Amino acid sequence: WQRHAGGGTTFQSIFDALPALKFPPLQTLVVIFTDGDGEKELIQNKFKHVYWLLPEGQTLSIPSPFGFQLFKPSSSNTNKSFADEAVSKASCPDGSP
Repeated sequence: WQRHAGGGTTFQSIFDALPALKFPPLQTLVVIFTDGDGEKELIQNKFKHVYWLLPEGQTLSIPSPFGFQLFKPSSSNTNKSFADEAVSKASCPDGSP
């Protein structure tokens, strides 16, 4: 089996589903693992804590990306440091560590 990237993820569906599932936009931490290849239209959302985890060298297809973009280095020995970086940049909605 080999993974093929570039399928054209629909990011908007994530931000449409979360409120429908009763996730409050100001208190929800959204983490999206993606190759960045999605729709090209502006995404409508009210979520304030959004983290895009991308492979190193990739960019998001949406114009004016919002939230924080974190890049996974290509070295396979960096999973722990990548996770640590993501956690250290995230904060709880109530401001606690």
